Amino acid sequence: MTAVGELMKYVATQSGRFLTGTELADAVQHYAIALERAHQLALVEIPVIESDGRDARATFAVGLSADAATITAPDRSEELTEVDTVIELYEKAEVTGVIRAQPFSADELEALSWPVLDNEYGRE
Repeated sequence: MTAVGELMKYVATQSGRFLTGTELADAVQHYAIALERAHQLALVEIPVIESDGRDARATFAVGLSADAATITAPDRSEELTEVDTVIELYEKAEVTGVIRAQPFSADELEALSWPVLDNEYGRE
């Protein structure tokens, strides 16, 4: 989970400030921007390093009205990485705001029952 000699970043949110790897922080920021543009909010979970140096995980909101910023941390001896999480965040950003629903088919529409509308428009 770690590599030696890289800069790390803090992800600063309304929930707190979390020290994590540069790639992780950048992926969080990328996803947060995509969510903000789509007027959506989501929870993310990333690996972080606590103030005593222990590895931990943090979960916090990003996107609409959940301000998040990244801040470069002083050089540390180890860079925190988690490739699967970075990939997942970038993939989520790519599909954010994409409409995945399909319109009803004619048979599905016919099978729908809307009593209020049916009575109003004379459908039985």
